[in-house]
Amino acid sequence: MLDACEGWPNVGKWGSNFDHEIDTQVCELLEAAPEAACADYPGWDFHGQVWVRADGKWACQPWRFGTPQEIILADSPKELMEAVCAFWGNG
Repeated sequence: MLDACEGWPNVGKWGSNFDHEIDTQVCELLEAAPEAACADYPGWDFHGQVWVRADGKWACQPWRFGTPQEIILADSPKELMEAVCAFWGNG
């Protein structure tokens, strides 16, 4: 599996499964640059990259031990965090 965000600028930390807070300013930056920018999502058992697809879906590609995992999709930032935490744990 390839790095979905390879070559895209990183606009900061999107959120964390430690405190379940999502940075709304980073969300706005990602929404303004669909499929052209990504952000970090650190978790206990993963480190994710988050971006917005051209169709408006939110996407996260978790990485474990330097290996990209299956991309998770959702309709909103909150739903994306919930889906990632449901699969990878709440930390």
